[in-house]
Order: sequence, then structure tokens, then C-alpha cells
Amino acid sequence: MTSRVAVRDSARGGVPLRATIVSALRTAMREEDRPLHLSLALVGDAEMRRLNRTFHGVDGPTDVLAFPQRGTLVPAAEALDGEIVVSLGTARREARTRGVPTAWEASLYAIHGFLHLCGYDDHRIADARVMAQRTVHILNCAGLDPDRLGVGADGVAPSRSSRSAIR
Repeated sequence: MTSRVAVRDSARGGVPLRATIVSALRTAMREEDRPLHLSLALVGDAEMRRLNRTFHGVDGPTDVLAFPQRGTLVPAAEALDGEIVVSLGTARREARTRGVPTAWEASLYAIHGFLHLCGYDDHRIADARVMAQRTVHILNCAGLDPDRLGVGADGVAPSRSSRSAIR
């Protein structure tokens, strides 16, 4: 099976940003040996806040949400394995704080959501370390600097205020 990433960019991130994120996701799929059919939605804070409130009962934006799509009534050839929703508002703010390109920050979020779709979890410290190690590996393979993004192999930097979630 070949991988496929369909992008919806309601936050107007632009072609170069979308290309960087899709490239990072393809790297993640290759490194995890998981060629998935994904939908990637790039949204603003208002839409992310609405989604977070609807699906998690949290009234505020977050960086990324991941939704597995298996078991839908769509024909298998057209079916998505999952949807990753990235907040470009959050990515822009965090990127400015870190002094990195927004595309890098948004790619980090997309990779994080992808790893959740693959079954990784970050709610317990030991699991978060494993997920962080995979994240660092994928970022390096994608040519994105994990140190500049504040990600270490022992976990995400404590300064990160937003957390991802999986439905």
C-alpha cells in the first residue's frame, strides 16, 4: 500500500509550509513502516478550540488532535486511516518563541499526531520517553532539528504548554 496525505488548509499556511509538513509525515510513515492514508487539516485557533471542546471537553486550543478513521462506511480503497488536525495559530506562536520556522513547529505537531495514530501514547512517563525517542528520530530523518524544537529523547521540553490528544 502506498501512503497518501490529503491536506485541507483553512488557516492559509501556504504551499511551502504544507509541503514541509507532508514531507515530514511521509518520513514518519517510512520510518514507522506505516504507509497510511491520512487527512491533514491545518486550522486556526477558533476551529481547534471548537474541536477540542467537542471531542475532549476542553474549552481552549491545543497543538494537535488525531482521529483514527478505521471502521468507517467508506469503501476500503477510499478510506482514510486517520485525520491529523494541526493548529497553525499555536504553531506560529510557539515557532516565534523558539525562533524556528512555523513549518518545523507544525511538522512536529503532525508527527506527534501520526505517532498517536500508530498507537504511541504519552500519558505515562515511560511511554512519553518512547514516543519522544521516535519523534527525535523522525525529526532527524526529516532534516528538522529536534533541539531547536525543544524536543529531547527523554521527552518533550517542560516549556511546552499544549498537549495533543487522541479520540
